[in-house]
Amino acid sequence: MMAGCEWGGLLPAFKHERPTTSVFPVEQRVCVSVFRLRNHDRSFRPRRFLVLLCCAGLTSYFAYHAIHGGHGLEARSRLIERSQLLEFEIKSLEAVRVRLAHDVALLTREPPAPDLVEEIARDVLGFANPQDRILTRP
Repeated sequence: MMAGCEWGGLLPAFKHERPTTSVFPVEQRVCVSVFRLRNHDRSFRPRRFLVLLCCAGLTSYFAYHAIHGGHGLEARSRLIERSQLLEFEIKSLEAVRVRLAHDVALLTREPPAPDLVEEIARDVLGFANPQDRILTRP
């Protein structure tokens, strides 16, 4: 056995290699073939690097668009924030609608409710009752 060879020539993949005539023992030939590339493997190095580079590029492209794209994670968080704001606005508008529906119901009676008429006259039209005291600030 060769002293620098860790595998010792007992790899199952190389067991059935055809014997070649060489001055080196079989164990040394197997060990050298494990740690060195053969000539035809060297011609595939640029191609392997190109495939690896393409895969890394595609992965980074899809990762970028999964985060920053139109339907990515950032867009999703913006949509969630916007939906929360719109839900708050919807609730406030529904409260206004209910109040207005109640006011309309009070006004549609044959004689309208006097309290509602007075409230509308004070708030909307700016009228005041003759018995009211009005104080103005300087």
